[in-house]
Amino acid sequence: EWRGGRPPRICMVSFYFHPEYSGSSIQALNLSTALRQHGCESFIVSANLSGSPEHELFQGIPVHRRPVLRARDAQIPSFWLSLAWFLVRRRHEYDLIHAHGTLQHTIAGLIGRLVGKPSILKVAMADSDLAFERQGRLWGTINSLLVARFSQFIATTEAIQHEFERRRLDTGRVSLIPNAVDTSRFAPVSPAERAL
Repeated sequence: EWRGGRPPRICMVSFYFHPEYSGSSIQALNLSTALRQHGCESFIVSANLSGSPEHELFQGIPVHRRPVLRARDAQIPSFWLSLAWFLVRRRHEYDLIHAHGTLQHTIAGLIGRLVGKPSILKVAMADSDLAFERQGRLWGTINSLLVARFSQFIATTEAIQHEFERRRLDTGRVSLIPNAVDTSRFAPVSPAERAL
């Protein structure tokens, strides 16, 4: 329960979302759906990469697509500006920011601090999301500074958890939470099914 005895309202951030897909988009949708079943409100903020509607319901989850510049090198910086403006303007509509992955989303931790909202960064790709040296000197430095602004972190594997230690990020703010598996879709087949 959140302050005032109500469930928290969660702003999910995933640069890619329907009709574009990535692992982070699937995770954001699955988590939003599961949270809704537990009485939590959530919405997803993504980049509008295909001229899709700015606002829509997708499988019952509100989606807000932010405009970005078309030039590939300008997409992430323009998304940061657009996302920052959205998070500031809509700050009374959510209680918590949950960002799925680093490179496109690190501005969310800083904005969360500015508007007084806790933020979570989920890291799901070992030797990638936190590999700042692979992002170039400028972007790597900026991202390493911005990642530290998040309130809490989720590491989906032990390897990622150890990566936080290697990079001297505050391990006291890291929780190990593996990705869930939908056992209604992925389960061992019965002997009878195996025989078919």
